[in-house]
Amino acid sequence: APDDPETAREPGGALALPAEYTVRVVFGADSAETTIRVAPDPRAAYDDATARRVDALWDRLFDTRRSATEAADRIRDARAAVERVQDLVGDMDGEEADSLAAHGRAMDAALDTLYWSLAGEPIQGFRNEPALVNSRLGAASRDLGGGRWAEPTEAAMRSMARAEEAVEAFVGRVDDFFSSRWAEYRAAVEAAGVGPFGSGP
Repeated sequence: APDDPETAREPGGALALPAEYTVRVVFGADSAETTIRVAPDPRAAYDDATARRVDALWDRLFDTRRSATEAADRIRDARAAVERVQDLVGDMDGEEADSLAAHGRAMDAALDTLYWSLAGEPIQGFRNEPALVNSRLGAASRDLGGGRWAEPTEAAMRSMARAEEAVEAFVGRVDDFFSSRWAEYRAAVEAAGVGPFGSGP
C-alpha cells in the first residue's frame, strides 16, 4: 500500500486483449459512453488463442499478487494495533503493564521479520534479493510481459511457478503467526482489558 494514496501513481495492469470495449465516464449525475476497438499491434504476429492463454496467465499472476497484498495488509493492521496498545500501556504502571509492553515489542519485531520476507529490510540504495516475495512477483511480471501476446517462454512459466510458491509460503507463515503468536498476544491484551481488542480505556 502506498504511504499516501492521494498522491500515489496509479498502478499499471495487464494489456487489454484486442477486442471491442464500451468506455463509460460518470461524473455526478452525468454520464457518457462510447465504443472503442483495441487492435493488435500490426508490427507483431498475433494469435487470438495464444493471447487468451497469456491473458489467463496474467489473471493467475494478479490473483497471486492479491493474496500477497492481503497478507501484507494483515501485517500492517497488526502493526497499527500493537502501536495503539503500546500507547495505552505506556500510561499504565505495574508488572502487567511491563509484561504487555515487552510482549508488544516482541510482536513488533516478529511482524517486521514477516514483512521483510515480502519486501526486504529498509535500506538505502539498490536492492537485489531475488528470493524476496516481491522480487519473485516482479520477475514473473517482467518475464510474462516481455513477449506481449507471444507464447509464454519456459523461463516465464518457471518465474510464475516460483512466484506462486513464494506467495503460498509467505501466506502460510502469516497464517501460522496469526493463529499462534498473535492469538496469544491478543488474549493477553484482552485479559488486561486494554484496547483495541478489549473494552478497556
